[in-house]
Amino acid sequence: MDLSGTDPTKDWQYIAEGAANLILAYNPQGNRTTEALNGKCLRLSKRTEGAHNNKIISSYHFHTQVLSQIIHEEHLLTFQRVSLPSQEWIKELANHIQATRPASKRSLSEIDPTATHAIIMDNLACQTDGDDQQMLSIEIKPKWASLPCAPNRLDPALREIKTQFCRTCVFRAVRSLGPSDSGTQHDPRAENYAQEACQTLNPYYTSPNRFCALQLFNTAHPAHLRRALARLFAEWQYAPASHASATSEPALGPKDDTAARPTQAHNNLKIFCQGVLLDPPSVQVCK
Repeated sequence: MDLSGTDPTKDWQYIAEGAANLILAYNPQGNRTTEALNGKCLRLSKRTEGAHNNKIISSYHFHTQVLSQIIHEEHLLTFQRVSLPSQEWIKELANHIQATRPASKRSLSEIDPTATHAIIMDNLACQTDGDDQQMLSIEIKPKWASLPCAPNRLDPALREIKTQFCRTCVFRAVRSLGPSDSGTQHDPRAENYAQEACQTLNPYYTSPNRFCALQLFNTAHPAHLRRALARLFAEWQYAPASHASATSEPALGPKDDTAARPTQAHNNLKIFCQGVLLDPPSVQVCK
């Protein structure tokens, strides 16, 4: 698939980004269009502090060589590795979308201008059949799906925490001690001081009423999964202090438990409307 015929400033629209990759939707302006790119998006690698990385290639190999062996292809996104036109094309594209990116991301990373390849993948947040109805797309990232299998090998000082709480819950609890939207990269060793700071932790992050990624894999009964999704959605709705414009606050846990509330926006749930990422405080949820 040839990208050289696309205009870096007119044909690509910023959707979202993570720590290593940035996603753009193919959205050509006017009547010009490349048929093969309709309904597709471009996944570009990023670099931090000027360092080059090849994560985009390794993720492609993981998708095509590992996931494809254990998950039927009809359940996988279509990944196609493509060549990028030139460094000038990439730089023009990066400059065009820079103002659209969150400030916290702009200060930490940039599209890698030295990358030679990217990935074209299905865009699940848009409609390609011309239907005028609004389309909602929901993304859930469990992040962590198990507890340690060999607790006897863990540091004794951390064994109790690591066998009771998954890695995601530990990180969330520690991150709740400081600003959640600062954009800083947290050192994985942060869990080493989780015990020392436990007396100041928000009780929500250790309460039985919190959302935990492990709950998504407890499918012995549909009610378990529904309860986990309800907690995840409640966290998405909940507006932390930085989103004071929210008009409602869903109940999380017991009705009389006013202390157990999350203090940061949850990153495991994203909702898109017509390909645009929704900000929870800007949405009115009808029940």
